This record gives sequence, C-alpha cells and structure tokens, in this order.
Amino acid sequence: MSAGWIEISGQGRSERLALRGECVAWPDGTAPKRLEFRRNAPYAVHVCGGATATRDGVAFVRLDLRPGCRFESMGRRFVFRAEASVEELDGDAPAVPAPAGDPVERLLRAGLWVDLGFADAGLRGRLQRDVEAGAFEPDRAAEEILAGTSITEVREAALKERAARLLRDFVMANRHRGASGLARRGRRGAKNVVAAAIAQVLALGIYSLLILLALVFWRAREHSVDGWLDAILDLFGGGGGA
Repeated sequence: MSAGWIEISGQGRSERLALRGECVAWPDGTAPKRLEFRRNAPYAVHVCGGATATRDGVAFVRLDLRPGCRFESMGRRFVFRAEASVEELDGDAPAVPAPAGDPVERLLRAGLWVDLGFADAGLRGRLQRDVEAGAFEPDRAAEEILAGTSITEVREAALKERAARLLRDFVMANRHRGASGLARRGRRGAKNVVAAAIAQVLALGIYSLLILLALVFWRAREHSVDGWLDAILDLFGGGGGA
C-alpha cells in the first residue's frame, strides 16, 4: 500500500507529516500532549497525554483515518492524505477525487464543483452559513468539497467544458472593459437607437396607410367624411357655422 501523510495548518504556518512505519507522533514522541498516528488499515490517530481533538465539533480519543479525513487538535487543522485509491483502502467505498496538490488548483476545482451543482447540498448549506457568519475558510472549504464529491467521467467532462468556457470569458474580459469596451458598447447602443427609430417610422407608415385605405373605402361607398370631420371640429370648438 502506498504511503500517506498528514497536512497540518494553523497558527500562521503549515507543514506536512509523512506517515512511515507503525507509529508516527506529532509534534514528537516526547511531547506530553501529542497525537500518535498508528498503522491500522491504513492509519488511526490516537490522542495521548491529555491532548484533545475534535472532528466536526465532536471530541474523540481515537479516529480511523480515510483520505480527506479532517480533524482539529491543539489549535491546528489536520487532513489525512494517501496516494492509494479509496477502493484499495476500503473496498466498497465510493470513489472520490484526490484534491490536486496546488492550492490554487484545489480552490478552482472546488469552486467549479459547486458551480456545476455536484457538491453535496448539505455541505454547501453549511459553508454558506460560514460565509454569513464571517467564519469561511477557503482552503478548508475546498478540502471538504473535494473530499466529499464523487467523480465520474461525465462529471469530469462537464468540469472541463465549464473550465474552458471560463477561460474563454477571461480571455475576452478586457474587451468588455475600459475605453475600447465603452466604445463598443456605444456603437452597439447607437445601432439599437437607429433600429428602434426605423421600427417607429415603419409602424407610423403602416398606421397611416391603413387610415388612408379606410378613408378611400369609405369614399368608394359614396359616403362623405366632411360631416364627421365637422363634428370633430365642433367638439373641440373649432367648427364654424355658415
């Protein structure tokens, strides 16, 4: 089985603890309060020497680790990583993508999973509450999203397509900003005004033609519009008597 490691962050620093052999201690084997990572298909963490540890707010003294498993202890955040696949470690467990090594790539990939609606709805709701409470931690959120999102060929294809569209939008972004962007929007606006004016002229011409045809039809039936027009003039006080 491939080796694993622990990503440790917090208090303004980060480190990586390689897991080798039967037991690895942090911060070291002589510290009165320490964590011991003992090999146990693949590893389990044991809280020793009066230290405390929690996972999702629940305290524990022993925790079996799986890839992406997160917990807190002594003011630090711990994430277990393993190069082996989840199937190798736990036969029937669903496949989940291993987060990319680059922090920026992890953030972008997690954001795209959320944008595409593939992230767990419950997790998304909790992260939204964290944002509203001012307690949102991007790196930790990305870790949780990536660890909890199943990957398939269809989803990976959708992710790639969405990323390609975003790249295209970023490439074109400067053409929609600044003076050149304003000029283009101005030209489009001018074209819209001209098109609207033409439409109004055409509409007025059509209405005028219909009225003219109605008058011709009325006259063809040997009716006069004089009396009708005189009545309108009298209505507005403009008519004159003989």
